[in-house]
Amino acid sequence: MPVVHFPLSQGDWLCYAFRFIGSILLHEGEIMVTALVMLNIDRPQIASVAQGLVDMPEVSEVYSVAGRYDLVAIVRVKTNEEIASTITGKFAELVGITGTETLIAFHTYSRHDLEHMFSLGN
Repeated sequence: MPVVHFPLSQGDWLCYAFRFIGSILLHEGEIMVTALVMLNIDRPQIASVAQGLVDMPEVSEVYSVAGRYDLVAIVRVKTNEEIASTITGKFAELVGITGTETLIAFHTYSRHDLEHMFSLGN
């Protein structure tokens, strides 16, 4: 088998690998794409928009937050196309959303993962 050498450090290579494979993550045994959607909402509509988001099967969690955004929605679907149709289609049907910013997740770190990575062999 041929050996391929990359002129990149392991960290750089992993970064490029994550970019190449996109945002595919395993969630409950299925391959999922995860997006974090930050939303600006017209103040009187925050509760109704949050409930509308929670009612969507593509949205796993909704958080009200402090700062420049009002809500953060976690979207978990099987394809990037589903993210696009969810945000530009289903989210757009909700009255009160004035703006969004979407982040695509590359990798999920849980508390368990982080504790294991930084443990000293205990």
